[in-house]
Amino acid sequence: MNIKFNPSLDDAFIWASNKNGAYTTKSGYAWLLSYPNTIAHGQTSSSWSWIWKLKSFEKHKFLFWLACQNSVPTILLLNNRNMASSVLCTHCGLEDETFLYCVCDCNFSRIIWNHVGFNGANFFADMEVSHWLKEGSSGPRAFLFTATIWWAWRHRNLMCLNNENLTLSRLSYNIHNMVDSFSHCFSINSHIFQVERFIRWNNDNYSCTIFNVDGSSLAPP
Repeated sequence: MNIKFNPSLDDAFIWASNKNGAYTTKSGYAWLLSYPNTIAHGQTSSSWSWIWKLKSFEKHKFLFWLACQNSVPTILLLNNRNMASSVLCTHCGLEDETFLYCVCDCNFSRIIWNHVGFNGANFFADMEVSHWLKEGSSGPRAFLFTATIWWAWRHRNLMCLNNENLTLSRLSYNIHNMVDSFSHCFSINSHIFQVERFIRWNNDNYSCTIFNVDGSSLAPP
């Protein structure tokens, strides 16, 4: 079959998901929604909407989302992208540094978890990282769980990038300080107390009376 091309037309990118061939954010978003999220072995995963509904700061939600997408820049991932020469954990050097191993199963991280009260055998059971994150972040100790993950990962980065090693007591302080921040921001029983302040203002110290109102005037003052 002979295919004839029009030599008068230049080559151009065509976005097949839009009738006019032009890409738009709306059409791109619709295209993404048309494909289900998949995990290992081709199994369809549940929605990641639970991550964005967590009572946590956006940076923690983003870290959880990266972990569920297997996109956290661990040594194993960097090695797969030819950006690191080794795959071993930067803490212990014993196992491949996946995200779950780095922040949970490594002996250095286990010490942190045990110190803050996570020492049950089931807690360190082998499971998918998405299931582990979802269960821990929805339980009664969700704030402590999220804060410990954050500081376990951040401590790993401090060691790798800045050669800085925090003490266990310092890590515990940072974790509990973050839990207090979570409780203040997201707890149902938290209250915001308003403090009244009297503000004094004078227009360049002119001898006049100034009347402050919460409004505006269309007519001349």
